[in-house]
Amino acid sequence: MPTYVAKRSDSAHARLLRFVTEDCKPGDRLAPEAELSQWLGVSRPSLREVLADLAATGVIERRWGVGTFVGDSSQAAVAHLEELAPLTDIISRQGHSADVRLLGTAQRLGPSEAHKALRVADSTTLWELTRLYYVDTVPAIYVTDHVPQIINGTAFEPGLLKTDLLPLLESRHGVRVNTATTTFQPAGATASILTALSLGPADLLLAIHQTAYDSATNTPIIYTYSVSNPAIFTYTIVRRKRRQWQASSRPARPEE
Repeated sequence: MPTYVAKRSDSAHARLLRFVTEDCKPGDRLAPEAELSQWLGVSRPSLREVLADLAATGVIERRWGVGTFVGDSSQAAVAHLEELAPLTDIISRQGHSADVRLLGTAQRLGPSEAHKALRVADSTTLWELTRLYYVDTVPAIYVTDHVPQIINGTAFEPGLLKTDLLPLLESRHGVRVNTATTTFQPAGATASILTALSLGPADLLLAIHQTAYDSATNTPIIYTYSVSNPAIFTYTIVRRKRRQWQASSRPARPEE
């Protein structure tokens, strides 16, 4: 049942996004929640989560007591920090085009931040994979991933990497990534990164260090360093209050 609900929610997200980006223009008012939930075939709570996600990325704008309106899709693509998904999926779900160019692959020895994050000896050889992601044909994210040469008993083949790393690890190596730790830092980009992103030394950049874990073994499997142009691609946090345990629901204590 949870899988079925999740799939319906994902379908509702994709369908509403497609409707907003293809059939509407900025400023158009959407139908009331009751009509939207019936049209999408989801419950009102599920619809509100979809609307909250789209509002967090600027696809729609919710005005309290007034209604829900189509936002300006020309703004930056936004990734939710709590979401682990291929970057191309994140970008395209917001109505932007997503493209990837492989800049290079190399074998690296330690010591390095990647060796430390993946908990391997400095003498271990890692694959280094560098790609450039485009949002609406504009270079937006410079990504460098490090992975072991052997993953779950199978040699990693960088030539098979066409776009995103996560689908390749899952299909070829049986790796599912459900957890990652991410650290943001001010970016001191090299000249090559600035050139790839078509930026100058004075432009603002956003850098992240991320370690992703194989959900089956809780083993670090990917170390990522990425730098993005925040005017084109940025990050947001969607925080939801957890359901609180109410004292009033506590069973009454028997009188002594």
